[in-house]
Amino acid sequence: MDRVIKRLLKLKRAPSRKHRGEKAPHKPILLLAVIQLFEEGILAENRIHITPELVATFEKIWAALVPEPHWQPRLYLPFYHLSTEKDPFWHIQSEGGLGDVLTSSYSPKSLHALDSVVAFAYLNSSVFELFMNSATRRIVKQKLLDEFFPNRTFDQHKLINDRKAYLTDIEDEFLGKKKSAAESEIQYETRSSVFKVQVPRVYGYQCAISGLRVSAKTSVSMVDACHIQPWHIAHNDTIQNGICLTPTLHRAFDRGLISISSDYRVLIADSVFDEDRNSTYALSQFIRQPLKLPIDPRLAPSQELLEWHRNEFRF
Repeated sequence: MDRVIKRLLKLKRAPSRKHRGEKAPHKPILLLAVIQLFEEGILAENRIHITPELVATFEKIWAALVPEPHWQPRLYLPFYHLSTEKDPFWHIQSEGGLGDVLTSSYSPKSLHALDSVVAFAYLNSSVFELFMNSATRRIVKQKLLDEFFPNRTFDQHKLINDRKAYLTDIEDEFLGKKKSAAESEIQYETRSSVFKVQVPRVYGYQCAISGLRVSAKTSVSMVDACHIQPWHIAHNDTIQNGICLTPTLHRAFDRGLISISSDYRVLIADSVFDEDRNSTYALSQFIRQPLKLPIDPRLAPSQELLEWHRNEFRF
């Protein structure tokens, strides 16, 4: 156990460009956030997904331990860079090319970019065993605090209550139950993770086009939260900019092979008509099919954004 803990305390951390002697706190705070979620039972398996709970826990621990404004609490940085340690204990399971979402300095461009290609992170078995055991978990937590944040700590119960209130506010705003906060108060990383969870939820975890609904025993969703207008254009993570689609139809929508009419019916691009229409996978089977919408009409896709998508792909 001692050898494993020592490894966790030898994290490579970037030095501050402006404040000599200070190093980035991102990696130890992410580990503390993961430990906290294991403590609460929110994490119970060796698959660490980018969830609203993880993002919000990271941000709340950050606020308690990093009072100086020298660094920005960007979870996507340690989530990726922990996997690049010389002796890594944190690994990334990707669903696409990680290189496509990295900058020229080999850092993720954003949480949204990283989340688009990462399925989950997982720990070496020795570290996972430490985090699963309540006694060793407490030891690791205290060692991390002593090493990286001497004389500082956070109240676990306050963190849980603050996180719950924080996520409830964002979800209520997202679902139109309360007035939107000023943009300066919105944490884009948390909103992005809420978007990914809430869009499938309001559609009943059913693909709006195919009707596919699969109830998985794990937290893994079988349908995607698809942006109508890409996030990189307007950073719009409101629910009206989302549609719940299967991964295949998500890609078809993003590539302009399909779109949605003003009366919420499926449109198919002319270029698709050379496909095998007899195939059970043919896109043409969905022509003019009505979209399966959320029960609450306020949560339906924005007509303005659908018009943007049709114009963008010349429907």
